[in-house]
Amino acid sequence: MLGYASWRWVEQPFRRRGVWKENQVLVAAAVGMAAFVLVGVAGIKTRGFEALYESRLSGPDLQLYMLVKKTTAGTMYGDMVDDGGCRFWSPHVTAQAQERFRRCTANGAKALVVLGDSHAMNIYNALARVQAAPVIVGFSQAGCHPYGPAKDCHYREFEAFAAANAGAIDRVVYHQSGSYRCWTNKAHPTRTTRSRKTRSSPWTKKALPACGPTSTASAGAAP
Repeated sequence: MLGYASWRWVEQPFRRRGVWKENQVLVAAAVGMAAFVLVGVAGIKTRGFEALYESRLSGPDLQLYMLVKKTTAGTMYGDMVDDGGCRFWSPHVTAQAQERFRRCTANGAKALVVLGDSHAMNIYNALARVQAAPVIVGFSQAGCHPYGPAKDCHYREFEAFAAANAGAIDRVVYHQSGSYRCWTNKAHPTRTTRSRKTRSSPWTKKALPACGPTSTASAGAAP
């Protein structure tokens, strides 16, 4: 029916010469484009006609929608947990973070440190919200991994920090997105990671596997 209607009242009139004048076609096209623009602007202003969609929901469906809306309303860096005390996150090992760490561990408490990329940011938030340890510190950033280019990442800073504060760190949890461990040798012929080996030779390079799951590692403080 729709195909016939468009053929009968849209396609056929346009195929007949003389039925539509040039200025009429231009006016109709302009009106049509303006209508689409107005609908688009209205959709943006109303968040996709959200109120209309919500009005059609009820009971468990509405509760689930509101829960999803609440949990996805924030931003990655704006939602990091900071209790004002000894559970805090920083993208870099800043002087302020180090001073806060020293205050939190001055009484002999040992810290749980979460290290990695944006996935580690989620792990930190989960651990901090359930208060998994008295001192929880997160050093993590989106897209930062201990291999490949890392112009603005935090691993070099953390290496020095861990060496200076080894006695105050209970364990380090490292977590990253598994997709970054999937590549071809042609695309990344020299991609490597580092593992802690000895004090005299602290890091040894080793090739990563061609593909692997999300990497989660936990280890005690550095010797």
